[in-house]
Amino acid sequence: MGAAGDVGGVSSGGRDGNAGSWAAAALVVALGALCFAVVTEIRYSNLQDRVSQLETRTDPLSQLSSGSVTTSPIAGGAAHAPSSTATAATGNGQPESPEEARADVVAAFTSAYDGTKPLSERLAQIDDPAGVDAAITSASAGQFGGAAASSRITISQVVFTSPSAATVNYDVLAGGTPALLNRVGTARLVAGTWKVTRATICADLETAGGTCSG
Repeated sequence: MGAAGDVGGVSSGGRDGNAGSWAAAALVVALGALCFAVVTEIRYSNLQDRVSQLETRTDPLSQLSSGSVTTSPIAGGAAHAPSSTATAATGNGQPESPEEARADVVAAFTSAYDGTKPLSERLAQIDDPAGVDAAITSASAGQFGGAAASSRITISQVVFTSPSAATVNYDVLAGGTPALLNRVGTARLVAGTWKVTRATICADLETAGGTCSG
């Protein structure tokens, strides 16, 4: 019986020892798996960070939205950027003294279209009078001669399109009666003096039977 008891004790102790060994092994495996998972997560997070940084560096849209894009410097100078001052300067369509310029434009048109003035005075108000004298003479001698001799002009609007050019809205009267309505012509600054453009007066003279030659 004592022998059997010893055998039973050894057998029981062996089973307990084996169970303890398996539990220890399972714990080691579990700890190993946990460590592996932690290391894998760290490596994955680092990989994600690197990919994100690479996308940011290579994506110009993300750089633009983050404000990190800068203009390339001009050789030997500072970085080039659009100048709002330069844009405003080039977009200014007014002469230095708009009211004075407007009065000069009105005076030029009024004199050029005044049929009662000497021909030389009328031609002096035109930027290029070549052939205009012949057109005025022809219109005065034609069927509209009476109207041409008493022609006048009324100006409704002067708009400067640049410091040296203007668009003019006007009506031409003949003997006080409207003859050409809603006309649009141009004036330009020539050597400091505002003048009616040749194209403007020649177009009106043609309707009265006078054609500018040359």
